Amino acid sequence: MITKYKIFIVEDMAISRMALESILEENNYEIVGSAAKAENAYMQLQNLDIDLLLIDINLAGEKDGVWLTNKMRETSNVPIIFLTAYSDTKTLDNVKNTKSNGYLMKPYNIPTLLTTIAIVLQNHKGRYKEVLNIPEFISDNHIFIKEGSQLKRVKTKDIFYIMSDANYLHINTAQKNYLVRNKLLDFYTELPDKEFIQVHRRFLINKHHVDSFDTKSVVVNNKTISISKSFRNAFLNEIYL
Repeated sequence: MITKYKIFIVEDMAISRMALESILEENNYEIVGSAAKAENAYMQLQNLDIDLLLIDINLAGEKDGVWLTNKMRETSNVPIIFLTAYSDTKTLDNVKNTKSNGYLMKPYNIPTLLTTIAIVLQNHKGRYKEVLNIPEFISDNHIFIKEGSQLKRVKTKDIFYIMSDANYLHINTAQKNYLVRNKLLDFYTELPDKEFIQVHRRFLINKHHVDSFDTKSVVVNNKTISISKSFRNAFLNEIYL
């Protein structure tokens, strides 16, 4: 299962914003937030982890989409696509002077919208991989965990267990505990086969780090984790292999 890309929308027309959200959700994107004003969007974005920004250039309020893009570029390299109904020289010049990744004229059709988004995300991912020299977020023996503007390489063999907390995961290793925004099932399906076992709806464990166990619980890195009935047989079969 592939983790959904997280998108934030800045659009002051409520009907247009709702329609855009619906289109994207129907095509397997996750909408993590939206705003009608640039200032409000900027405040929200300080506390969100996103993969893409869709910004209308002309917004209600004192600040426009160009201002928001320039503010975001002070600290973030997140891909940004402009949405606008204007194609005059002034608007185009303003766009050229920003570090945006794409530009869509309204009214746009759905195939054009989805194609533009896919290209921008793929191009950004490709550049990110090239700069960091990484093949994928999760490979056969390691994962990359985002810390600030960098990705930290963590070997899967060094992970003791992973605990789910709503939309976040606590990844426990010998070095430190990491917090990532993901869902347990999505993350589990991308991990190497036969190394991790689910023992509870909230816990994955690395079977190579099991200290002790019985039919009701397992101890990993000095932490006692309950084994749910629904996972018990699979755990016992796997641990004895």
